[in-house]
Amino acid sequence: MIAEKRDNLLAENLGSPEAPRYRAPATANRYLASLSAAFTRAVREWHWLRENPLRQVSKGEEHPGIVRFLSDPEREALLAASEKSALVELPLIVLLALTTGMRRGEILGLRWPDIDLKRRQLVLNKTKNNDRRAVTIVPRVAQMLEEHAKVRRLDTDLVFAQPGKVKALEIDHWFAQALQQAGVENFRFHDLRHTMASYLAMSGASRASAMRYASRAENDF
Repeated sequence: MIAEKRDNLLAENLGSPEAPRYRAPATANRYLASLSAAFTRAVREWHWLRENPLRQVSKGEEHPGIVRFLSDPEREALLAASEKSALVELPLIVLLALTTGMRRGEILGLRWPDIDLKRRQLVLNKTKNNDRRAVTIVPRVAQMLEEHAKVRRLDTDLVFAQPGKVKALEIDHWFAQALQQAGVENFRFHDLRHTMASYLAMSGASRASAMRYASRAENDF
């Protein structure tokens, strides 16, 4: 039954008869992984089953993702387009990603108590790996944060809050618009993180030092 539902997911046309569009095997694999986690608990903790049936279900082959990073002209064009964006926070958000390698959720989840502008440092309390780490910010970004702090909201300690709401800022539309205006194609926000790491690699730095890069990045950004 599970294999049948997997095949149905992959066979479903999400587009139109004229322009069919189907789920990638990776998407079906994420469904299977979630279901497998539920069955694992049913086996180990609840003793409802003797074994996890997902062990008998094959997963689709996933294509390796393409690592995309900005060239120097693309970076300059994106920063210029961000400066012209109607979302005034966008230049700061993009620079934070480029100079620290922080993930989108980490940036948008930042809170003012986590930022120490005097030491030019911020603390990430909730990361993808559930660890806590300090990140150094370059002087230019620190200055932009100081300016942003002058107009901070009083009803939330979120650094980037959605106007009129106490929740994280939504940037997808504005970032996509900046990419279009900059002429940058096939690029995601997460690729800003790849961009910083790739600059390090090209300059001879190890990937492990990427998170300590920001303190030396001012000359490049």
